Amino acid sequence: QSPPVPTKPPPPTKKPTVVTTAPAPSPPKPPPPPPQKIPVPPELAAAPDYYWQHRETRDQQGPSTLAQLKAAWQQGDTDGTCLVYAAGAVDEWKTIDQVPVLAKYLAAKPPRPTTPPKPPPPPAATHPKPPPPQGFKPVAPPPQKQPRPANGSRSNGPQAGAGVSNELAAKL
Repeated sequence: QSPPVPTKPPPPTKKPTVVTTAPAPSPPKPPPPPPQKIPVPPELAAAPDYYWQHRETRDQQGPSTLAQLKAAWQQGDTDGTCLVYAAGAVDEWKTIDQVPVLAKYLAAKPPRPTTPPKPPPPPAATHPKPPPPQGFKPVAPPPQKQPRPANGSRSNGPQAGAGVSNELAAKL
């Protein structure tokens, strides 16, 4: 028997190249409308004075405006089990839960205002250089050294006999 012949592995398959492009930026969102107050139902607005019961002490409170009653509700001073009376709106003492329009109005919360993003911090303050004190005289910077020529000789500018050969200068 002959040993098994190894088979060639299959040729690698080419994966298709996928080109992606960044999505187009979306237009900026319009600012949200200003928060709206919860409208007062007409049947509640008709009563000028509200009398109500404190949640913990059950003492009678009022006369109060509807806005004051709502504030007491939001602070937890009254709740749906407390009695309320308002001539023209609630003509006899009832629990707040027994007056659905009032219970709904008191429990409603205004929409939370959206806060705009914070502006970027101001750039770091750059302080101008303070003026020098009176009587101050600046010191001149030290003189800069002139670079030397590459051949190592000193050159202090043109010298007498410049351009004259050494032989001629020896004869003089």
